[in-house]
Amino acid sequence: YGTDEYTATKRDVVVLANGYVDFGTYYGVTPFLGAGIGAAYTTIDNFKDTNVVTQGLAYARPGSKTNLAWALHAGLGYDVTSNLKVEFAYRYLNLGDAKTGTVSNYAGQCGSCEALTFKNIDSHDVKIGVRWLLPTPVAAVEPAPLVRKY
Repeated sequence: YGTDEYTATKRDVVVLANGYVDFGTYYGVTPFLGAGIGAAYTTIDNFKDTNVVTQGLAYARPGSKTNLAWALHAGLGYDVTSNLKVEFAYRYLNLGDAKTGTVSNYAGQCGSCEALTFKNIDSHDVKIGVRWLLPTPVAAVEPAPLVRKY
């Protein structure tokens, strides 16, 4: 009977380089798309496998793994002022795989002494943010040269 109950905690540290493209501003609203690439360091800790029917219990040591991470972004920016935008965005983030440490039973014995792998961890995020736009520098206009004719 599929009675196993798995619990664990997961922590991620993600570093991404992102690029965005704005598609013009219409009535103060700016649609944009973006993509990012970087690395994710994922840790699985406090893993426990409980099977009530067989009175089985297994634990795993903490495990960590570094993976390629990538993201896709889409959203809308709204002009609050000429220098301030509020953004409403969606992000899909792929973190790769994660592993536990060695899995052991309640007596400290391990069957195959292997780690468990969590495949294709991803995240769907809804975000609200702000953009502060630096003022556009005004080009200095040089006066025309003074020419005298006699």
